[in-house]
Amino acid sequence: MKPYNSDIQPLISIIVPIFNAEAFLESCIHSIAAQTYTNLEIIMINDGSSDNSGALCDNLAKNDSRIRVLHKTNGGVASARNAGLDIAQGEFIGFVDSDDTIELNMYECLYRQIIELDADICVCGYKLTDGYYEHTIKVPHEKKLSSIELWDSYLYDYDGYTSMMNALWNKLFRRNLIKSGSCKKPIRFDESYRIAEDMKFNIECIASTEKGVCFLDDILYSYNRINNPDSLVYSEGNYIKMIKIHEFFREILISTLPQKGKEVEKFVQYGCSVSLQYEVFTSIISKRKIEHKMTFKAVKSIWSGHSNSVKNKITSFVIYILPANIFYFILKLARIKSKKPKLLLLREKRSVS
Repeated sequence: MKPYNSDIQPLISIIVPIFNAEAFLESCIHSIAAQTYTNLEIIMINDGSSDNSGALCDNLAKNDSRIRVLHKTNGGVASARNAGLDIAQGEFIGFVDSDDTIELNMYECLYRQIIELDADICVCGYKLTDGYYEHTIKVPHEKKLSSIELWDSYLYDYDGYTSMMNALWNKLFRRNLIKSGSCKKPIRFDESYRIAEDMKFNIECIASTEKGVCFLDDILYSYNRINNPDSLVYSEGNYIKMIKIHEFFREILISTLPQKGKEVEKFVQYGCSVSLQYEVFTSIISKRKIEHKMTFKAVKSIWSGHSNSVKNKITSFVIYILPANIFYFILKLARIKSKKPKLLLLREKRSVS
């Protein structure tokens, strides 16, 4: 793929938080370094890794002058991203997780769209793999929305707009938005949160935008949900923090759309229950310890929510009643079954040839 040719290429800073990611790090950084948009500042934050990640960062930096490496004591992904924001010099800011990869034209496409539509944030689609299935998450079809328009749309299509709120890495931000933020206070990641801190950051950025948010309906990011080294066990502490983030979300929605109080309450309840179900599901398929009491709370929350679909309620109940190892085995069988058509097609091609 040819490099993006432009007489003026503003600097884009890409922040990569790293913790024990040596198995994935090289492929991640190579996908960034090979971008068609070449005026990049690649900031690698080694957040106290105990494996060979730190040395690997230094070796990668020797081969590319655009790479900057910062070694720090472990403080969590929010702390690492904040450290990256503190030293970023780019006019635009992007984030990539250390175990993911991106398409070679991702930042060229995001940059062109954000400039063409004069927005503060640009959002693209992404591909998600969880060890069993590969999903593509597309963004809404609208080209651009103001902050108020976005919240209003989000109220009635949670699943359609969730990629904007929950994901950080499928976006390009104007640095001025992050720097000025709300009431001229810089927007930062809340380091007291070790779950959904990116969601809180996104909410603040969208609430502060004056130029709006634009969209690009291309799948440009590959997110590996299972191999994330900073993944956390589903716990009571995480449950409480998830509730706090949705309460924070409720405050912003109510202040922005005061006439839609009932819709906001239903929306927040639904969003919280789906997030909790997601955490339980992720813990099961990654073979992490499940706290039975917290799983029950999640299922109870989902069933009490009027806006939850029947399918969502049944799925949550099945997850709850089945032991984790049985559910894991069912997913494994489903994965094998989903591959059969491809294998048969391959055999047919071979027999024809």
